[in-house]
Amino acid sequence: MPLSAALILLGLLTHFDQSAQRAPKTGPGIIAGVVINAQREPVAGAAVQVFPAPASTPKEHAPFTTSAIGQATTDSQGRFRITGLPLGEYLVGARMHPSRPPDAAPQPLMYAATFYPSTTDHQAAMSVSAVADVTEPVQIALVQVKGVRMADLTTPSRPSG
Repeated sequence: MPLSAALILLGLLTHFDQSAQRAPKTGPGIIAGVVINAQREPVAGAAVQVFPAPASTPKEHAPFTTSAIGQATTDSQGRFRITGLPLGEYLVGARMHPSRPPDAAPQPLMYAATFYPSTTDHQAAMSVSAVADVTEPVQIALVQVKGVRMADLTTPSRPSG
């Protein structure tokens, strides 16, 4: 076999091996629960995602950069169910979809992306077990935060005076 053909074959095998490692794995695991707001009312249309739980607690504050491996949208009663997960431990986060145009005035209070049980810090989140039969649904109470309006950073400001 010519060297160039061998290199191409090696490259293809490496590509397929990496693709197989990145392919989502499915399993019998289920995580189910409900998302509520500060008034303890169910939140319809919230995005819920699950992330692999870290093996150990990081010693320093690091940004959360893991990709979600499962997701769902809450129903009219704030309920969600994520299936097909490998059995194991996960962090579960929820957020509301923006309900107003980006150029609208800021709301005095809005909800931040919130991890179970009710924290905006992924390091303070508690892991949830994906199991074959859900007996205890999780409840995520979204954390209220004060909204701010971001200035358009592409428009130079004019000096006052």
